[in-house]
Amino acid sequence: VVLAAARNNSVALAYAAEPLNSSRDLLLSTLELNPHAFSSVPRKLQGDRDFALAAVERNSEVLCYVPQAFQQDRSFVRAAVERNGDALRFADQPFLYDRELVLAAVQSDGTALRYVGEAMRCDKEFVLAALRMNSSALPYVADELWREREFLLMVVRSNHSALHYAGEDLRLDHGFVLDALRANPEVLTSIPGELWCDTDFVLQAAEANSNAIAHAPEDLRRDRNFMIVVVQRSGHALRCASPALRADAEVVLAAVHRHGEALHHASEELRHSRDFVLSAVRLNGAALAYAAWELRSDRAV
Repeated sequence: VVLAAARNNSVALAYAAEPLNSSRDLLLSTLELNPHAFSSVPRKLQGDRDFALAAVERNSEVLCYVPQAFQQDRSFVRAAVERNGDALRFADQPFLYDRELVLAAVQSDGTALRYVGEAMRCDKEFVLAALRMNSSALPYVADELWREREFLLMVVRSNHSALHYAGEDLRLDHGFVLDALRANPEVLTSIPGELWCDTDFVLQAAEANSNAIAHAPEDLRRDRNFMIVVVQRSGHALRCASPALRADAEVVLAAVHRHGEALHHASEELRHSRDFVLSAVRLNGAALAYAAWELRSDRAV
């Protein structure tokens, strides 16, 4: 009943029965619902540092109602944002320029980065430190930085989703995206769909990462001539070819010539064909490891 009343009226706590209006657990639960109710908390608890921090942890807006001495106390505000990064939103202005304190807030809650000024969100060194602490700060980096090639590559190395925030010129730049892919293979899932329709890009991407071909349109992966060029650059890409092409002797031999291990992705029929396996191992001896067992016991093979 007390919680229901306090949710809608911050002074309701003052009318609660004596055992309840001094119960720390009940008071904290009330403040979680209604931070304005802090003014109705017994004065002794209002001045209790631990209680005030516990209340801010439950509801960041409580920071607006704690005693002014706490609001101006750096150590208190630092402890508050460590528990609830969103509390930075209600911190006094000077604290929004305190790099160490802001990083503590970001570590707790990446979205806290949005509360600092543009100058700090444009500071490469500061932003990189923030992102190392909490990648959920990505959406709050200044747009200016997302247009810088070097900055983006540094971020992409540890977080492939950073590519989503790049300026359009960079997101569609073949050279940049390929550099990003080489820096972090997981970038594959963040590459814009438009690039996968460009055969030149797909070829270069497959050379950089054999898994890239799996993201190409199905009609390309079924195109025999195109896939021969792909596997000549990256034999491992054979695993992403259509079943028909993995049973095509010419396609598979092109892949094996580049990487002997590619035989592993050939059809069962080819891996059991003595004539075919002989041709494969003549091109690349490493292919023997992926031939059918009976052929690996064949002296001539």
